[in-house]
Order: sequence, then C-alpha cells, then structure tokens
Amino acid sequence: MDARQAAQAVEQFACSVCGSPAGSVCRTRSGTVAIGYHTPRFVLVPELGQADAVPVPPDRHPLARWVPREPVAVRVGYCCTSAVGGKTEDWVSELVAAECAAIFLDTVGPAVRMRPELARALRLSADQRRCAEDQPVVFTVLELAQLARTGAEFIETAAALRAADVSLDIRRGTLAGVYHPRETGSLLFAVLTAAGDLDRAHHRQRIRAGQQAASNRGNRGGRPSVFDDAMLSEARRLYEQGVPVPEIATQLVIATGKNAGRHPSLASVYRALATGPATRLDAEPPASAEPDSLTSEHSTSRGRT
Repeated sequence: MDARQAAQAVEQFACSVCGSPAGSVCRTRSGTVAIGYHTPRFVLVPELGQADAVPVPPDRHPLARWVPREPVAVRVGYCCTSAVGGKTEDWVSELVAAECAAIFLDTVGPAVRMRPELARALRLSADQRRCAEDQPVVFTVLELAQLARTGAEFIETAAALRAADVSLDIRRGTLAGVYHPRETGSLLFAVLTAAGDLDRAHHRQRIRAGQQAASNRGNRGGRPSVFDDAMLSEARRLYEQGVPVPEIATQLVIATGKNAGRHPSLASVYRALATGPATRLDAEPPASAEPDSLTSEHSTSRGRT
C-alpha cells in the first residue's frame, strides 16, 4: 500500500482527535493541514494497525490552511450473470475501474429467485450509510438488467435503496445516470415506489376476490375434513344413544385420505357433531328416560310425606 492508497484508506474514517470528518485530512490546532494522520484514526485500517506513523501525502498540501473536503462517495458494485455464461471478468473490470470499494457477483440461472450476493451488497450499503452519515454511498451496476431481471425485482430493490438512502448509479443503457432517493433522480424512486404500492394493492384485491369466490362455492379453505357422510351419520347415531364422545372416537375409522384406517381425534368428533342442527355439545349426552321417571316418582313421594 503506497502513501496515496494509505491516505484514502485512512480518510474513510472520521478523526476522533482533531474532529476532521470522513473524506478530509487531519488538521492541527492552529488550523493547518497536519503532516501525519493521528494514530487513533489510522489504526482503524487493518493494514496500518502496526504502523508507527502514516504521513499525509504531498497532494494534500501539509501545513497549508485546512479546508474540509467534500466526502468521497463509497461505491458498492454489483453484477448478476447467468449460470449459462457471461462476460464476468470484463464486467468486474469495469466495476473496478469505476472505483467500487466492494464488488458482489451473483451467478444464477434465470429460474433461480434468490440472489444472496445482492442481499449482501444491499446490507453493506445500508450499514455503511448508517455508520457514516456524512459520506454518500452509491450502489453501482453496469446495466439495469444486471440489477433486476423483472419489474417486480426492480421495484423491490429500489425500495431497499430508498429506505437506506443509497444512490443508484446505472452506468449505461436507457436509464443510465445517478439517481438519489431524495435529490437528483428522486422521481425514479418515487415512481417505482408508487408502482410497488399499486402492485401490492392489486395483489391483495385479487386474493380477496379469490377467497370470496371460493367461499361462494362452499370452499371455506383449510384442511379437508376426515368425516364423510357415513361417519357423520354414525357419530350422530351413537351420540343420540348416549355414547360418550371419547368412546365415539374409538368406534369410528377414517375411510380415506392419508389418515385412512385411524381413529379421528376428539376435536374432530366434536367439530363434526357441532355441525348437526339439533346437537348440543354443551350438555351431557341424553340419558335414558328411566332415571328421570325414578327421580320424578321420588320427588312426588317426598311431597306426599
């Protein structure tokens, strides 16, 4: 690492000693450019952690009047290529020439939805923007087709960039240019956000319409019932005879489905019996008339005495 590369690496961080922001050189108490970077600042660079000193390069004009520099944008490059083939090396070289600090590459087929490197690139961009609020972050792609393969993916990615306040740089193509979520090019993000809202609202309406149509046809959704008409009739007959529900469950056998040959659960029996118009599950099964007549006779005899 030469002096210029070391200076660029150090100036990615703000200085806790002199208060110089990220992107600016260290300064002295008298307001001039320092001749070397302060130790608490350059030790943040792993490659310079063991260095005794890091001098300020001549192009930063040591001992001249200190003037804060505009923060240099951090570029995060991304490229998605097909698993069938692509000019991967040429694309990566172009991203390196664009001064991308980090480059992420996904090699997936057109039918593969998940792109893990894209998620990593978006996460790094958001983290960098959050850690250094004064330093802009630019998400860089060579072509729009390398960022998103469908309109839905473009809307989703643009929403993530907008939420993280990260600019988008498309190097070539119909939409070539730099788009910032809140400054130049914000109209693109606004249009994509509105398109995403419309798409989600339309999707919800289609779901509700489908659910309503299925409900009108009698399809309430959920898992299919294990009770057929024969099982339901048998369960009601046993219940009307006073057979307890747990014993009813042991006498019934599921005829079809993946649970064929097994007994239904108590919950299934209760639900099936609850569908009957005259069935009352909040009371005990109907008992025979004999105990009732004995009770009535006993009550009458007690009244006579």
